[in-house]
Amino acid sequence: MNNLSDKYNDSNIGKHWEVDKNKSSFERLLNHLRFTTKNYDFFSSAILKTLSDFPNGEIVVVDLGAGVGWTSAIMSLDPRIKKIYVIEPTEQRLSRVEKVVKYFGGDLKKIVIMNSTFTNFKLPEKVDIFVLHGSFHHCYDKDINLMFKKIKQYLKHSKTINYKDFLKRDIELKINSKILISGEHFLNRYILLWRLLKKIFLLKKSNKDIDNYSGEHNRYQKEIKKIFNYNNFKYKFYYFDGDMIDPMLLKKNFLKKIFYKFNIQALYYYYSILELKK
Repeated sequence: MNNLSDKYNDSNIGKHWEVDKNKSSFERLLNHLRFTTKNYDFFSSAILKTLSDFPNGEIVVVDLGAGVGWTSAIMSLDPRIKKIYVIEPTEQRLSRVEKVVKYFGGDLKKIVIMNSTFTNFKLPEKVDIFVLHGSFHHCYDKDINLMFKKIKQYLKHSKTINYKDFLKRDIELKINSKILISGEHFLNRYILLWRLLKKIFLLKKSNKDIDNYSGEHNRYQKEIKKIFNYNNFKYKFYYFDGDMIDPMLLKKNFLKKIFYKFNIQALYYYYSILELKK
C-alpha cells in the first residue's frame, strides 16, 4: 500500500483491535476506546455535530480508513444513515468489521466493505458524508491532494429542501455534503525540538525514516489549513478539552510520564468539518 505507513500493515495490528468470537475481545476494544483513550466520546460528539445539518434520512456515508469499523458500527445505529461504505486497505482489520458491528448491535445491512486505500477507492454512487477518524494523519503529504480529488469526485452537490414547519411556515433549507476529519491532532512549537533531534539522529541511519513518513503525525494547524484551502474547502475546527490518553497508564514510569507530558504539550486534539466552496 503506497499511501499507508509500513507500521500499519497486516502483521502489526494492535491487540486491542483483534476482535474475534470471544466477547472479551470486544470488551478489550471498548476499554481502549472509552478509557485508555477518549475516542468513543470524541467520535460520538463529532458525528452528531456533522449529522445535525441533515434533517432527513437516507444519508450515505463513506468511512475512509475505517480500521476494524467501530466508527461505522456507531454510525449504523443512527436511523438517518442509509448506507456506509467501509473502506480500509488492511485485510486483518477488514476481517473484523462484521464482528465489531454485531457486538455494537449495529445494522450490517447498511454496511458495504471495500478493500481500498485513500487514493484508489471506487464507489457506485455519490455520497453525503466522508468520515476520516484517526486516518487523516496516516495519509502521506504526497497523497493528500489526490485523496481529496477522489473525495470530491464522489461528494454530492448541495441541495435545497423545502418544507413547512410546525407553524406552517414555508422553510427553505440548503444542505451541503461534508467531510468529517476527527480523532486528529496538530502540533505546536514544542515539537520543533523533537523534529530537529530526530533528523540529527536518523539522518545517518536512513533517509527513509524521514522522507517516507512525510506528514504522518507531523502537521501544524497552519499546514492543515493550507491543505484544506488548496483543495477549496470551507472548514471549522472543534477542539477536544482534555487528554485523549489516560495519564494513569504512565504514572508508575517517571520517564514515560515526562515524555507523555511533553507530547501532550505538543498536541492539540480536534475534529474538523469541511464543505466545498462554491
